[in-house]
Amino acid sequence: MCDEWKGPGGYERFLEHVGRRPSPNHSLDRIDNSGGYAPGNVRWATWSQQHRNRRNNRMLEIDGEDLCLVEWSERSGVDPRTIVARLDVMGWDVKRAVFQPPRRKKSR
Repeated sequence: MCDEWKGPGGYERFLEHVGRRPSPNHSLDRIDNSGGYAPGNVRWATWSQQHRNRRNNRMLEIDGEDLCLVEWSERSGVDPRTIVARLDVMGWDVKRAVFQPPRRKKSR
């Protein structure tokens, strides 16, 4: 945490920069994970937002748009594990892996 937010008056200065916690579903998140907890690099974020801000996210580009795999999964409705298997095991191209609906299992 930066020195400005420590010691007497530090909490007030923190609130000036970041504001109050918007809801119980929010916690502090660093915008740039390689930077510290300092003005301009801290925000209140939901778990979902924080999950997308991880160093190990797998980014995929489709038609010039770069999103993490989970975001593509949410858009297409295809399970992220299916997309990973299609890319890594089956060697599919990214757009097909993300958007081709899964086969339906045959009922017996």
